[in-house]
Amino acid sequence: MHRTLLPALLGLALAPAAHAATPEPKAGVQFQHNDWSLACDSTRTCRAAGYSPEEPGNLLSLMLERAGGPGTKVLARLRNGEDGESPTPTGALRLRLNGKDLGPVHDTGDGDNVLLQQAQTDALDAALPRQARIEIIDGKGKAWPISDSGAAAVLLKMDEAQGRLGTPGALVRRGDKPEASVPAALPVPVIVRGTLMAPRASDAALAKAPGLRKALKADPARAVAGATAEDVPLLYWTGVAWAAAISLSKDDPFLLAELPIMEALVRRALELNEDYDNGAIHVFMISYEMSRAGMSADAAARARRHFERAVELTGGMQASPYVTFAESASTVERNRKEFEQLLQRALKIDAAARPEWRLVNTVMQRRARWLLARTDRLFAD
Repeated sequence: MHRTLLPALLGLALAPAAHAATPEPKAGVQFQHNDWSLACDSTRTCRAAGYSPEEPGNLLSLMLERAGGPGTKVLARLRNGEDGESPTPTGALRLRLNGKDLGPVHDTGDGDNVLLQQAQTDALDAALPRQARIEIIDGKGKAWPISDSGAAAVLLKMDEAQGRLGTPGALVRRGDKPEASVPAALPVPVIVRGTLMAPRASDAALAKAPGLRKALKADPARAVAGATAEDVPLLYWTGVAWAAAISLSKDDPFLLAELPIMEALVRRALELNEDYDNGAIHVFMISYEMSRAGMSADAAARARRHFERAVELTGGMQASPYVTFAESASTVERNRKEFEQLLQRALKIDAAARPEWRLVNTVMQRRARWLLARTDRLFAD
């Protein structure tokens, strides 16, 4: 197993770490169509993000945010991503919509506190459900487009998620239903630090139990066959921790010999609950399929299936699948174009759109920038 497994392990560990000791909030809404994506949290706040058309070097994105409840305004932010290589708009920026200059705009900044003017936002709200040619004009007069493909479907889904369909305040499907009928925003969940279970005398004994270790070494798959869905977190995290130990100690033959145990734990978790933690096991398997000893001819195809399922389960809103597949598979297959496209897609994700994934997205986007800056070295032939 190679050290390339570590970025995936890091990404997997960060996402649940922020809330592992507390109950997860009620799942929100996720939706993606063409170049636009949507995420609504448990307070009924929705964030829709649109990206540049699929063209290299344009990392601009536009986010529309709306809190739940009747009569709330839409807020808009412009973000200019960076990958360390691609050119970026220079000088003062202006917004042009369907050929009309709507005035100056600014990047939202690290604190996401710089907004578009309300008149600009209102104009975007009115145009996006139909046809919107959105361009950011930089100081040199160059136009940087942001796609409207998928915007109408995403904004309609936002209206539905917030209960606005048929009301005057809907963005897409307006009607004469009272605005007061829109459900109120829900309170932000209170996060309480969990109490760790006190160590038990039997814990150390279980870890050293000769019967358990003997069974795992003799026939790992059979040893874990009796595990149930309730055991998935234990199977998964034990397997990931085991993989990290092996990855960091690849010169230790005794640890390398325990690779089948790690694989049995993770594969059993995958069998029992393949969508655990929004596809975390699939992200892990991308790296594992490409780094295991004696990698078979179809390893890349299996890794790709895990990648596609992970993207589906995260709604395309988490950077880990893109970065992990680019680093683990695209490099092995010598597919530079795919490598760059995947990392650029990871950088387009708005880390603030899903607060529970903000940390993992921030870390994996840093990894994406680091990899892009070393593209020539990675693909030196």
